[in-house]
Amino acid sequence: PMNRVLKVVAAALMMMCLVSAPLAAAAAPRTFPDVGPELEAVVALVSRLGIMVGYDDGGFHPDRPFIREHLGTVVVRLRGLEPEAKALAGTVASMYADARPADWWSNGYLIVAFNQGLMIGDAPDAQGRRFFRPSDDASLDEVLTITIRVLLGQKLEGPWPGVYREKAVEMGLLRIVAERTGRSQAGILSELGPRRASRGEIAEVIYTALTGTVEGQALARTLEGVAGPVEPEEEEETVAVGDERGIISATVSSAMFGCVVTVTTNYTGARRYRVFDGATAVSLVTELGSPTTVFPARQAGGQVTVRLYADDGVTVIVEQLVTLTG
Repeated sequence: PMNRVLKVVAAALMMMCLVSAPLAAAAAPRTFPDVGPELEAVVALVSRLGIMVGYDDGGFHPDRPFIREHLGTVVVRLRGLEPEAKALAGTVASMYADARPADWWSNGYLIVAFNQGLMIGDAPDAQGRRFFRPSDDASLDEVLTITIRVLLGQKLEGPWPGVYREKAVEMGLLRIVAERTGRSQAGILSELGPRRASRGEIAEVIYTALTGTVEGQALARTLEGVAGPVEPEEEEETVAVGDERGIISATVSSAMFGCVVTVTTNYTGARRYRVFDGATAVSLVTELGSPTTVFPARQAGGQVTVRLYADDGVTVIVEQLVTLTG
C-alpha cells in the first residue's frame, strides 16, 4: 500500500551513521571514494544541499538500499522543518503501532511528516492500527511518488503506482538513470519500480527533479538559501576558446537554480562534454550542443574546465580551460 507524503523530494540520511546538515545553509560539497564519474556531479549536489550525505567511514555507498525511516527524515528536511523535528526529540510517534522507542533518532521527523501530511504510513487496518514500517526498504515507485507530490503540491488521481509512473516519465525524472543504463524510462519502471531503491538511484532522481523542473529549481533555491527566482537571459553570446587543433565554445545563462552551460566544438570525434571546476565535476556528461545544469552557479567571464568525450561518454578527446560567456 502506498499512502504517504504530500510535499517533498526524497533521499537519504542515516542518523546513526550519517553526518547531519541543516537546511538553513548549504553544506560544503564532499567527495566520496566510492562514487564513480557517472554519479560525481549528482552526489556533489545532494551532499552540498544536505539532502544526502555520507557515512562516517567516508563513503557514500550508492548501492546500499534506502529504508522508509530515512525517506521520512529527508522529506522533513527538504520542507525546511528539521527544527520542528528536533524539538520533538524524545517523543514517541504514537500514531504508529510499530513506533520506535522514545529515544529513537527518527521519532521527531516521523511525527512532523505525519502532522504535515508528508508521509503518513499505511491505511489503518481492521483494528484501527496504522503502521509505518520504518525498517522496510523504500521502493523506486515510492520515491517517485513522493517526488511528484512535492513538485506538484498535490496527489494525482488514478490507480497507484501507474498514474505516478506515467507522470514520472512525462517529467523525465528517470532521465539520468535511463541514460546511464541504456534503458527507456518506462522500461526501468516496469522492471524496477516495485523493488527497493538504492541511494545512488534516489540521488539521481532528486538531482533530476531539482535541476530539470521549474518546481524543483524553486525548491533548490530555497534550500540553497537564495531568495526569489532568477529569470533566464533571453540571448546568449558565444565566444570561442581553443587551440590549433580545435575550438571549444561555452555559453552560460542564469537559471532559477545554478546556471545553464552549453558547449559546442569543432574537435573531430567529440560527441559529449562535461564541465569541471578544477578536478571536480559540476555537471553531468551531456551531448554537445545540449544545455546542462552547472552547480554552483557560474557567471560570464568565469572559467571552467571542459572535458570532451567520444560518443561513449568515457573516452576523453581533450580537456581545456574555457572562459564562459553570455
